Amino acid sequence: EDGNKRNCPPLCHTMPGNDGNGNGDGGDDNNVPDSVRWERTVAFYRRALVKAERKKSTTMISSTETSTTAAEAHSGFDLEFTEVVLPAHQNHMQHTFGGIVMGWMCKAALAEASRKSKRNVGALRIRSVMRIDFKAGSDVSNHLVFRPRLNAVFDDAKSAEVEVRVSRRSIDTGLEIHMNTGYFYISGLAADNDKRPFAKSLEFISQGEVGGKENMIREQVRTDATWRRRLLLARRRLLGGLGEAIEWHPALQDEAPLLTILAVLRLVQHSDASVKWDQLLREDENGTMTPGKPQVTDFQIECTRCEWLGSKNTFILRAKGTILNVTVKTLFELIKDQRPQWDEICASVEPIEKKSTPDNDANDDDEHEVCWDIVQHTAITPAKAMLLGYLTSWWTGSLPHNEIPLCLLRAWKTSDNGETIIASRSINHPKSAQDSLTEVLPSGWFLSPLDNAYAGMPGVSVTYVVEHDLRYLRRLMPMFTDGGIIDLAAKTVKSHFSMFESIAAKVNPAGNGSID
Repeated sequence: EDGNKRNCPPLCHTMPGNDGNGNGDGGDDNNVPDSVRWERTVAFYRRALVKAERKKSTTMISSTETSTTAAEAHSGFDLEFTEVVLPAHQNHMQHTFGGIVMGWMCKAALAEASRKSKRNVGALRIRSVMRIDFKAGSDVSNHLVFRPRLNAVFDDAKSAEVEVRVSRRSIDTGLEIHMNTGYFYISGLAADNDKRPFAKSLEFISQGEVGGKENMIREQVRTDATWRRRLLLARRRLLGGLGEAIEWHPALQDEAPLLTILAVLRLVQHSDASVKWDQLLREDENGTMTPGKPQVTDFQIECTRCEWLGSKNTFILRAKGTILNVTVKTLFELIKDQRPQWDEICASVEPIEKKSTPDNDANDDDEHEVCWDIVQHTAITPAKAMLLGYLTSWWTGSLPHNEIPLCLLRAWKTSDNGETIIASRSINHPKSAQDSLTEVLPSGWFLSPLDNAYAGMPGVSVTYVVEHDLRYLRRLMPMFTDGGIIDLAAKTVKSHFSMFESIAAKVNPAGNGSID
């Protein structure tokens, strides 16, 4: 009566900010393991991403929540299943179990895929499901009608989207109430010799009178299906915290920057005992520290392979150090706005898109908001890698590229206690170069102010995490072993810290201002 689900205790989700990195209200979960905290956070933002996608959806299909006749409600669907809700299908609240309806939807989706692909149902698998919202429920003795439709074929006929609409039909009047709509992504078995199970489905999708209304509707259906799939892949990569470049869409602008920050923050603060971090380099304070002069101390680099994150071909470097006699603001401006000065492989950074606030565009850098922009980053292949590329071109079959365009989503946030994080990852943007040979996996900087970093001198604790794709690096440097590649990447990270020290000392020798 009061709306509480007594047999389903609520889960405590984690909002960014419980530890000073945001403004969330997830509650006290200090004793919760990192893995559980991350799963709760991912669950929360998965729901937020689905809501954003639903709000900005441009599908042509009109809402059928109001009562309509069966013929009017679902034109264009040529297959129909009917199931009767029995007492065994109801839950403790005397409504139909959502899982029961989901199972029937899966059967309908597989049947449609089997019919259109001319393949046995046992040779097909549902790989993912998108957007199942129950807008209306059902009770015992209701007749549920399932109408599947194959909307589009992807990946050279290797997978397809099947839409399933569910309605509750009145036996007396024949009227239907729309319950939900789901989108199922189906492909063949991994061990199947036929790599294009939906090749025969293309003839069904292309049928229709050229230029007619039916053909226009099918074209719009395919367009909507392509848009949904791009969002599905983007959401999967964002929620996984690693992976390939995401397709940029305005529906992602609220959650993508925050999830990019969370992915980096998870690695910065990661303390799972089951994950082994190998120390590659450690340098404690050495020599005399000069008051007022920017200097790096307590520097170390750790490395882990990413099998624990589900990736066999990537590794993560995590560098930590303290830079004395500088401010967080100084380092933040240097990292964000002057990358070509400290990164020898960065030729230029050009803006593409930037977050705009409703009230004032000049307020983009509000310290208490998650800000973001999209930039075109031009990377230069290191001279040593270029030389090796030329020497091994006879083996690899291609010459090395001097400049590599990268499109990056950058997100940053400053908390009340002065801690600042800036994170980035690759995206595919309509205005960016489309011929990039590599991608930037989630990486970023976490800056924390220290009033007494060393011998009474102020400073900033700096943590940098970056994930590298070994597949690209192996092609770039075929003469190097994986261990050699990791060592070279670690030396590059160390050079970033050294450049910070050098640049900060030149532009701000007193250590008490910001870079002009």
